[in-house]
Amino acid sequence: MYKKIVLNIPHSSLNNISDAKWSDWVTMVKQILKWTDLYTDSLFAPDGQMFDLDRQFEIHKFNHNRFYIDAERLVDDEMEKIGQGIIYTCFEGHNRIVTEEEKEKLMMIYYRYIDSFRETLTISENDTLLIDCHSFPNEKSPDTDFCIGYNEDWSKPCSKVIKGIRNILENNGFRVGINEPYSNSLTPIPTNNYHSLMIEVNKKLYMSEITKEMSPESYKINKLINEIYAFCFR
Repeated sequence: MYKKIVLNIPHSSLNNISDAKWSDWVTMVKQILKWTDLYTDSLFAPDGQMFDLDRQFEIHKFNHNRFYIDAERLVDDEMEKIGQGIIYTCFEGHNRIVTEEEKEKLMMIYYRYIDSFRETLTISENDTLLIDCHSFPNEKSPDTDFCIGYNEDWSKPCSKVIKGIRNILENNGFRVGINEPYSNSLTPIPTNNYHSLMIEVNKKLYMSEITKEMSPESYKINKLINEIYAFCFR
């Protein structure tokens, strides 16, 4: 189906968390650890023994924490209304002051990351799948193990792809939400040359949300995700 998979890993990093000056730092650290997609860079790592990594994969990992700057938001994002656009200024009642100079610096980081997708996605010929890699706290949706999200537009993969991925997960005993609890998928370059799909993993499957450590079961989830990659290359 696809010749290349582009992985977008926007929320795994803890870098720069102290650079975002929140009003209640102690409380915000707890929120940051809760809502950062910890270890997704490892969880979604392709198996070098199964694939030609140089030819079949392109990995984009955003190296700044989402509470410093969120590469998953859009310019003029609806979440901007509540202070959670590209640059968060309000979260759970906690405020952050960002100067105009700092905002300009952060937006340059944002645009550089989005632009990093340009060459691959603009020369694609509908043979490239972008997978938007995420995780979510169990309390967000305790009855969902995996969430598959997509846009209802040109970027939506065909029903064979969506159904096939869902079958792989359900055949392994997992409960799957379709655009629930999260919906849509990143399309960083506005062309119609590629498809985009989001995969969200419930954190309880691969880590302890108390100690923030990866669990021994994480390798099984990574193996399952690699089965999904193999299916997408058929």
